Amino acid sequence: MNLFSTLCLEITAACNRKCKFCPVAYNSRPDERMDEALVVKAFEELGQLGYKGRIEFYLYNEPMKDLEYLHWCIALARKHVPASCLMVATNGDYIRTVDQILHLYKLGLNQLLVNCYSPGLFQRRSAWLKELAPVVSFTDSVYLRLSPTKKVFQLLDKSDPNQFGTGVFRLMNRAGNIGSYMPPLKTPVKRMCVKPFRLLNVNWKGEALVCCQDYHGEMSYGSLADSSLQALWVHPVMNEYRRRLLLKDRSLPLCRGCDCYAGAYSHNVSAPAPPYATAQDIEALHKAKGG
Repeated sequence: MNLFSTLCLEITAACNRKCKFCPVAYNSRPDERMDEALVVKAFEELGQLGYKGRIEFYLYNEPMKDLEYLHWCIALARKHVPASCLMVATNGDYIRTVDQILHLYKLGLNQLLVNCYSPGLFQRRSAWLKELAPVVSFTDSVYLRLSPTKKVFQLLDKSDPNQFGTGVFRLMNRAGNIGSYMPPLKTPVKRMCVKPFRLLNVNWKGEALVCCQDYHGEMSYGSLADSSLQALWVHPVMNEYRRRLLLKDRSLPLCRGCDCYAGAYSHNVSAPAPPYATAQDIEALHKAKGG
């Protein structure tokens, strides 16, 4: 089984916005950080692995809401995992000056995606581009390439969900976690999904999640506090999801209500090795988590 190519580490819990296409709009979370010891543990393990993939500092949080902690995490990741590609996606609401953006790159950030969720923000923030031009490269997708040295910036107008487009930015029902706005599917789609083959997701509590669509941690199956990243990656629960998805079987919790068409990065897909969790074990875990 290939190692994950992206670690999504949710370093904080909260977001300042309530976008109707996001589970944050329908739920509440405490405004707290991931335990520093867990962050250190993750980066030390990645350093020992010689990890060359992407590290993202978010799932459903706004990483710049706690700017001091984000700075610390970026600097620590660059120190322990020098070959990794560090990425932040933000709504940009806490950016007051271009110098704040440049400081992120100075600390070691490689990829910054700023999503403009309100009308007019994209046009106003486009003024940043002139000041950033001597330092960063502009791109149509920060997700295309991994580099531990290149500094890349992307600014997106996402004020209208109906104009989100296709691919990685396609509007999705978040596995049914965004209420009546986009409810869960009644019949699972027969389609492959590569997310569990390339993404390891750890929420702010240190829980490993089967998928980034799992806002509530309904299918959290282990903890970074008790297991290594490698062990979490090849956990029997993850292996069973992968085995099913290779067969285009989305009958398991989360997958059965999800409309995600994630098919990019297919080169990360490889057959999982046993052990596999049983469907009964997975359903029991889901029920125990309140699903």
